Amino acid sequence: MFDSQDVARPKEKGESSTQKRKRGPTEMKEITRARSEGQKLVIQYNELGQAIGQNATKLKSFIGTTVRFHVPIIYSDWPTVPKEIKDKIFELIEAGFVVDPRSKKAIIQNAGVCFRQFKYRLTTTYVLPFLDDVEKLKFPPNEYSFIDQQHWTEFVASRLKEDFKKKSENGKEKRKKHKYNHRTSRKGYANLMEELKASSSDQIDRSIVWKQARMDRKGQIPDEETKEVVNLIDELVATQNTTNGFGEEDILARALGGKDRPGILRGVGKYVTKKKYFHTATQQKTNEKEDDKATSKEHDRMAKRIKELEEELLKMKENDDCVGNSKEEPGMGSKEKSFMEGDENVNDMEDLSNDLESEKDIEDVVELNEDIKVDIAKDDKKVEGVTLEKMKVGTPCKLAFETKDHVVAWGTIIDSDAEGDNVKVAIDVVVDGDCAIPIPSEQGMYKMSQEVGSHILWPRDLVITNNIKMDYGEFTKDMSTFAPTPIQNAPVALRFLLRMVEHMGSAIQITTPHDVFGVRRKCCIMIESLKDFTSMRPIATACLDAYIMYLYTRMESTRTLNLYKFLDAGSISCGSSKEERVQLLTARLLGTDYDQLLLFPYNSGNHWTLVVINLTKGAAFWIDPLKNRIDPDVTEVVERSFNIMNKKKPAWRVVKCPKQSGVVECGYYVMRFMRDIIMSTSTSIIQIMKDSPRAYTQDDIDCIRSEWAEFVGKHVDKGLNKAKGNPMAFYKVLPQSIKAMKPWIRQLVDV
Repeated sequence: MFDSQDVARPKEKGESSTQKRKRGPTEMKEITRARSEGQKLVIQYNELGQAIGQNATKLKSFIGTTVRFHVPIIYSDWPTVPKEIKDKIFELIEAGFVVDPRSKKAIIQNAGVCFRQFKYRLTTTYVLPFLDDVEKLKFPPNEYSFIDQQHWTEFVASRLKEDFKKKSENGKEKRKKHKYNHRTSRKGYANLMEELKASSSDQIDRSIVWKQARMDRKGQIPDEETKEVVNLIDELVATQNTTNGFGEEDILARALGGKDRPGILRGVGKYVTKKKYFHTATQQKTNEKEDDKATSKEHDRMAKRIKELEEELLKMKENDDCVGNSKEEPGMGSKEKSFMEGDENVNDMEDLSNDLESEKDIEDVVELNEDIKVDIAKDDKKVEGVTLEKMKVGTPCKLAFETKDHVVAWGTIIDSDAEGDNVKVAIDVVVDGDCAIPIPSEQGMYKMSQEVGSHILWPRDLVITNNIKMDYGEFTKDMSTFAPTPIQNAPVALRFLLRMVEHMGSAIQITTPHDVFGVRRKCCIMIESLKDFTSMRPIATACLDAYIMYLYTRMESTRTLNLYKFLDAGSISCGSSKEERVQLLTARLLGTDYDQLLLFPYNSGNHWTLVVINLTKGAAFWIDPLKNRIDPDVTEVVERSFNIMNKKKPAWRVVKCPKQSGVVECGYYVMRFMRDIIMSTSTSIIQIMKDSPRAYTQDDIDCIRSEWAEFVGKHVDKGLNKAKGNPMAFYKVLPQSIKAMKPWIRQLVDV
């Protein structure tokens, strides 16, 4: 820098000392101030990846300021600017804004536009008007005193060359060909499109945006040439039912004529390619047809898989004699048989059974009941009036803390011989989320609110069974009015799964990968839960979680994992500590990508709903099949989470959605809601639900139940395959399954 810069172009004689003050260069001091305080402005994006909102306008201004200060004007054009300088610009932008890393290319391109515009302003304002007064070209302008003197001298010299004059004339000729100038100013196409979306529920086509961008403040088209194109657009819209039914040859393309240049799409804005635009919202109907074909193909595949399973069972039936003609021994039930030949006795079988219990490979997926036991009657052991026989695997129970009068949770026994005086239970419903866990888990959890859906040890004398049946009446109202659907009416895949699991053991245990819910855990589906699911009774939390896992696999196959994330069904539901729920929600929201939607089922204690949150846009959607008002409990949890992240309160939207006709279908409706959302080509929650029927049919619900059954069935198959590697495990499961399922297999084959 040179001190002489301050004396550039001194006042002439007679020149007024009180000239009209002009607008100086934009400095964006507010961004610098916020950055020094450790704050950043969050940039929002639309479905095309364009920055939108008020902060997007500030970002554009900041890019221009950064380019002026950090890119020397000696470079002839943007491609010649070194990559190190471009990377430095992006680093400075990231220091002041929260931007999507995927938008780096668009930001650098925008910086190139700002660089060209800055040089154009310098040329037209401070060079060309003073060609006859060389003295005024010696120093850079006072308002841009940061320009290096040597750089300014080289820049002025480049503007006086003949090749620049030719380049300038070519640019003027190209500019004359631009007939239809938009009037969006700094708003741009992207923000204009968002305004149009907010004012209309219809799909916004680029022809509508193009027309709106050329209207003045009074809503009029000022020039005749543009008016002719607008009239043609209106005629084309009136003659067809959709504005985007012809792909790239849509209404705007036919109205303007010609083709869009590579990398530039008219009526959409900068940095949007044809592929990105025409393969998202504008191909809605085509994609819906493709989705229907994919669904039909999936159903065919499911039917084929069911047939394969039938054949496998028939083969197992034919090989029944190879397994062993087992005979019942005195003092043992029908399930308590010996499958070993020769002189092996019960004690030998116990040893093998204990060895089997320690096998890690089988424990991972399916818990198999011990079919060979010591006669419990001989031991005659009792704990607080409850015999070990009553505490069998799969028994619903209440969990008490300190005294039996203080019930803190409902659960299901999954291992009655876990560790001496303790019983291993699966937590289904938490009544007192703040209650401490008597035996802390290996993961370090110490509160009941952290253990919904988990397996923990509980003191045997505080596990209350008394032959109770798990009754969700305390949590679900008006259950008496619900008439369960007969199991015979359930989808074939679901009936098949129920029969198989019913005669194999008790619980189906599925290990959930970390990426599904943000934490690695096990999903335990008990037989009672499976029966309820088959009979269309109130749905268990584990069943919802299993279907979310299925949807995650679908997203993996369709490569849409960047669009959605999930929370498990029990994390945010009412009944546990709000502090814990706020922390869980905050952690998951912070893990979302920009404009990524977070979906989670929410239970207020008696009803399932779906909550969808868009952190980037500060929006929350309430999707309730009973059309109730937003529950204050979930509102408080979400708002407290936003407050922790220094976000404004989310804008809640009650979404119109299919309405359930009965009382307990809510859980099944929530499953269908999630399916419709992730299978749709649109990411607009309101539009997806708007396109849904007024109410789901039984076929719609059976579709998700069939998908659920096949997904869960694969894990049962996996458990059986692992069991085959251990002869003892395989013989424990196979014979009782075949013998008990003979009548059902015949019935299935006859059908």
